[in-house]
Amino acid sequence: MIEKIELENVATYQTKQSLLNLQAVNYIYGSNGSGKTTISRVLKSPEMYDNCCITWKNNQQMDILVYNSDFVKEHFSEDEVLKGVFTLGAENADVLKQIKEKKLIEDVIQKQLSQLNKTLNGDMDTEGKIQELEKERKAFEDDVWNYMSPYKEALKKCFEGFLGGKKAFADKVLKEYSSNNAELLLENELLSKYKEIFAKDIQKENPLEQIDASKLHSLEGDRILQKNVIGKEDVDISRLIQKLNNSAWVYEGIQYYKETDGVCPFCQQHIYNDFEHKLNEYFNDTYNEDIKKIDLLYANYKQEGENLLQKLQLILNSNNQYIDQNSLETHVRILETSIQNNLKIIESKRKEASKKFELKSSTDLVKEITQIINLANIKINEHNVLIDNLKDEQEALKTKAWKFIIEKAKNSIEIYQEKEKRTQKAILSIQTQYKEKEALLKTTQIELQGLEKKITSVQPTCDKINQILKSYGFQGFSLKVINENSYILVRSDGTKVNNNLSEGEKNFLTFLYFYCYVKGSFSGQESSISDRVVVFDDPISSLDNEVLFIVSSLIRDIIIDKDNKFDNVKQVIILTHNIYFHKEVSYVKKKKNNDRLKTKAFWIVTKKNNQSFITKYDTNPIKTSYQSLWENIKDEKINPVSLPNDMRRILESYFTTLGGVPIDDLEGQFEGDEKIICRALCSWLNDNSHTCFGDEFYSPLDENQIRKYKEVFKKIFEKYNHLAHYNMMMGISEEVGE
Repeated sequence: MIEKIELENVATYQTKQSLLNLQAVNYIYGSNGSGKTTISRVLKSPEMYDNCCITWKNNQQMDILVYNSDFVKEHFSEDEVLKGVFTLGAENADVLKQIKEKKLIEDVIQKQLSQLNKTLNGDMDTEGKIQELEKERKAFEDDVWNYMSPYKEALKKCFEGFLGGKKAFADKVLKEYSSNNAELLLENELLSKYKEIFAKDIQKENPLEQIDASKLHSLEGDRILQKNVIGKEDVDISRLIQKLNNSAWVYEGIQYYKETDGVCPFCQQHIYNDFEHKLNEYFNDTYNEDIKKIDLLYANYKQEGENLLQKLQLILNSNNQYIDQNSLETHVRILETSIQNNLKIIESKRKEASKKFELKSSTDLVKEITQIINLANIKINEHNVLIDNLKDEQEALKTKAWKFIIEKAKNSIEIYQEKEKRTQKAILSIQTQYKEKEALLKTTQIELQGLEKKITSVQPTCDKINQILKSYGFQGFSLKVINENSYILVRSDGTKVNNNLSEGEKNFLTFLYFYCYVKGSFSGQESSISDRVVVFDDPISSLDNEVLFIVSSLIRDIIIDKDNKFDNVKQVIILTHNIYFHKEVSYVKKKKNNDRLKTKAFWIVTKKNNQSFITKYDTNPIKTSYQSLWENIKDEKINPVSLPNDMRRILESYFTTLGGVPIDDLEGQFEGDEKIICRALCSWLNDNSHTCFGDEFYSPLDENQIRKYKEVFKKIFEKYNHLAHYNMMMGISEEVGE
């Protein structure tokens, strides 16, 4: 069946209009020119309308047969040969039985295919396996996209080409998951590496200058620091100087003594003449040389220390990104303190030359500083090599970035792959079953076609149409088979009809031609029992009142699948502008075990400012004044004053206006007492339905009289074979049209 019809940019459907959730039986009402025929034309040839769309339930397409003005123009002419409609004959009961059995098998297979398709593709209410797979895929795409999102800008160039959509990104993740063997970096490593090799101003770095502290280390081990620097020992004052261990103090005092003219700078007493000689003898050249060595050691150590610290400060000031700035600065500060302390020790040696001193070695500290510098230079070298091979390094980092993402999404990937595998397996199984059923269906249909050809011809259609024409009083013309695939229209005397049918006759004959086509085909090579959607577009015009009830009855036969004649009709769509026809055709007796009666839908098509609009209704939206009259008749508490008028208007509307039978002629179907009652009823109606007297001049009917007249009123419909209409309007049988 058709589930949805969409119309856009065609005729007066300028904006998209939809008929959603179509049912087995669908009623579309609209005035002339509102846009109904456009719907039927789209259904007839959807391929001709690019902006219109037909959606089939479970994707199972069927033949669409459309009765509209185009059908009449294409297939029917009074004075020309009519194309034959091939239908099944009734001569071979055995073949008909085989066809019926094969058709039942075909229906079962179709239902199985429909169920498989529903399981696979779902429908408007149910999710199929493909939708399930799509849903799982979408959830997976969302998951991996969310894992990437925090790094979308930070690692943008690594994911370049895959950020335009979640599908492409997810495809890449799955591909990388199956093949990526790159090293897994920590987040900070990855981000740091990215900043380095994808920096806009990336360039080579100069290696850090190596430091040489060998001279400093050598000075720290100078032997002069361990030497007892003293004067000449055989001078008589040496014993006192050594005892007091104050040679440095005395040596310094000599400088002052030279400026005091023989007065001791310590005690301010005159010194004997040979004291200066003894001092000079004590502090001989050897002593002076050692003192000079201490002074030189101090000067050299200070200079070397400053030079070393200056180089290290330059390295610190460079703020090189590869050096451990904090560690280096800490070590440099410690080295600086150590050098200062050693200088103080050398100063102490200078003051107390006779004592032994030892400097703290800076060897281990300098070694650690050198390691820091060397490590930075290794990184600088790697950086420079990276620049030399920048493209390769960038590609390698991209691979590592994908590795980083798939590691984060690993759990989601594994869950999705397991679900996908399971769902794909189910889909494959269903598709395999579907192909097997399709093959079986094709075989069954070929067998059906073979059986059809044995008893299919144009004669049964001719017989059927002539039978209906005769049964409904159309005696002046009939169809005649002239060869194996065509007819002509002839009068009762056998002469050909030449463009002199009335409008009603022409329309009725055209409808019967289509009515038989619903169960047939225009070629003996085509199937006449294929599943079909039948569309009726205004089969009743303003001039068709005499056949309105006949046509509506025949259409109802198709709708309710009467006597299983139209079991190949799976869906009916009726479009009309005629309120009375709509009322008649929308009434269907409820038939046991007929699920199609439970499914119906209603729409109204309107046009405003040359634009068509479609509105759906839950129940039949067409309510008429005629229907209201019947509601009054059903009312047990009806005012007797209004009853005559309501009955007259019903009979006039139904029989006189629409059926062409005057009220006075209604008694013709009755005999005896019933005829008298009918005549009395009509007379009473004529006398009383137009009264203008007030209640004071009216003698109310009693209950027996009202019941009697209602019985006769019902029998009028029964005698004219329209009891079904009476029952429908009185609500005696369940109504589908309401």
